[in-house]
Amino acid sequence: GMAEAVTGDLGYVHLESCVGGHGVSLDIGATSLYSGCRCEGSCASGTCTCTSAYDDAGLLREDYLASASAPVFECGSSCGCASVCLARPTQRQPVRELRVCRTAAKGLGVFTEVDIPRGAFIGEYVGEVISSTQAKHRLQSLAEDEACYVMVVKEHVSSGRVLTTNVDATLKGNIMRFVNHSCSPNMALVPVRADSIVPRLCLFACRNIGKGEEVCFSYFGRCATEAAASGELKLGKKQCFCGSEECIGFLPLEG
Repeated sequence: GMAEAVTGDLGYVHLESCVGGHGVSLDIGATSLYSGCRCEGSCASGTCTCTSAYDDAGLLREDYLASASAPVFECGSSCGCASVCLARPTQRQPVRELRVCRTAAKGLGVFTEVDIPRGAFIGEYVGEVISSTQAKHRLQSLAEDEACYVMVVKEHVSSGRVLTTNVDATLKGNIMRFVNHSCSPNMALVPVRADSIVPRLCLFACRNIGKGEEVCFSYFGRCATEAAASGELKLGKKQCFCGSEECIGFLPLEG
């Protein structure tokens, strides 16, 4: 059976979507970047002028799941399609049947009460969007045994530039702040944009997930063994308790 859900005050203010932290504006429109489609109702992958990352069931395509750095653009306010369009899955309800439960060795974790198919949108990592300077300061001021809720995502774009998005869920966030790391994750973190150049950090199932399973993603941004093989891995001192056969022993170095 499933682990017992933890209820009561979990020590944070609930947010439905990200808010701008000190000096950060999220109102950066991207409507001028794409003209939008003229579809009616729901878009079909073969005829829509928007490049959809989703199949006709609204599931994230294999190549986007495999390469978490591939940018995903969803239909937005300049598109003719309806809000129920399958090319807008992250703009609709996330999986609501998620529960925070106590785990054997990792403290709290997030478990699903329903089966989730591969490619399905599960939820967004929300919090305060902060500057890289603020993120570095917050990460460096963490005590060694303190939980880290700052998510840093780097996207490599043209001409060697790197776009960095920092979301801090320490004080404000949603259930996704309790998601643990796994060296063999069942979720992928993908930056998704619609109407703004600031991406939303969305979590998708990267395999079929069964009812009662803990949902996890890799804090390394992709498969840990792959990152280890490429020599990109910087390990911290915190032991990893993910229990995966591919476990590399320690959590990534923060900041």
